[in-house]
Amino acid sequence: MDNPGVPVKGDATRIWHKQKSWRWIEGILTNMLDDPSINGIVDNFRDVTERKHAEQLLIESEQFNKGILASLRSHIAVINKSGTIISVNKAWEDFAKANKDEPDRVSTGSNYYEVCEKSMANGDDLAGKTLAGIKSVFNKEVKTFHLDYPCHSPSEQRWFALYVSPFGEDDTKVVISHQNITERIKAENKVISTSAELQTAHSELKKIFDSSLDVICTINADGEFVNVSTASQNLWSYSPEELVGSKFMNLVYHKDADVTSKAAEKIVSGVQVPIFENRFVHKSGRVVPILWSVKWDEKLRLMFRIAKDVTEKKRLEKAIETERDQFMDIFSKAPSVIGMLKGADHVFEMANPLYLKFIGKKDLIGRTVSAALPEMIETRVY
Repeated sequence: MDNPGVPVKGDATRIWHKQKSWRWIEGILTNMLDDPSINGIVDNFRDVTERKHAEQLLIESEQFNKGILASLRSHIAVINKSGTIISVNKAWEDFAKANKDEPDRVSTGSNYYEVCEKSMANGDDLAGKTLAGIKSVFNKEVKTFHLDYPCHSPSEQRWFALYVSPFGEDDTKVVISHQNITERIKAENKVISTSAELQTAHSELKKIFDSSLDVICTINADGEFVNVSTASQNLWSYSPEELVGSKFMNLVYHKDADVTSKAAEKIVSGVQVPIFENRFVHKSGRVVPILWSVKWDEKLRLMFRIAKDVTEKKRLEKAIETERDQFMDIFSKAPSVIGMLKGADHVFEMANPLYLKFIGKKDLIGRTVSAALPEMIETRVY
């Protein structure tokens, strides 16, 4: 009301649909009360139910992933080549608060290199080794840097294992992982490699990843497959090894190439297109209809996709359509007078040509018997 003529985006709202279900809508409201030809508030809205459902599924998935990271006991941080800490898990935050005078110095957004250099100036040998290990991983001098170190406390001496490993496909980030290995040192006098644990975790995740009947994949900004689950073998007869590094568009059916390219451009530009359909070409040459759920990660520059084979769904839709056409053909050509009524009010739902000809009326559909044929009610024929 305070901004006449200025479009204002409204929040998504649920409305009760005639088919007895809640539908999500979002709209743009414009105060045009001052326009004498309109004299009202214009509400342009659209149905975004499917998008809201997809967003909810995505939120649940992200919460699940964050929950897993938060539950890990290892102290984990991700930093980039400039030393900036991109993210840390809860265990890292708790450890930093308990062992640092200024815990915010090793929180997300701070520079880990500066923290190490300041500690080195105070004679901290561990900081120097850590910094050297991180740079050796970035320079690809070693694949993984590993260091066991003691941490003294008033009550006991604890041991930790430090690991620095590459993170991501572009080698522009590393994962720093601290794990308390005190009990292992005491019991076994040796350290179980965190890299092995990470490999085990990776293997477990890969088992889950590859157990999906739907194809789960990531595609980079150049349109190339980066990761592909083994379901691709069943769905398209291409193994993950055959697809990784190849162009996503190479598999798209040529008639769907334009609409698929436009959808991909929208997604990369930030427009939400969580679900869309297209067709892929199977290795054998047959066409497979696919339903995609999509999420673009701007930071990673990766498109996360899940592909579901909807061949059976399309077949059933076609069968239903064929049966409906056959029914309508039989219904319209039937040699008998046929009408169909619905509900307690007896609303005309269908009427074949002979019925319309028999009663001499055409505008029956959607009307009650009493409204369409009052003479039948009056003469008690009905």
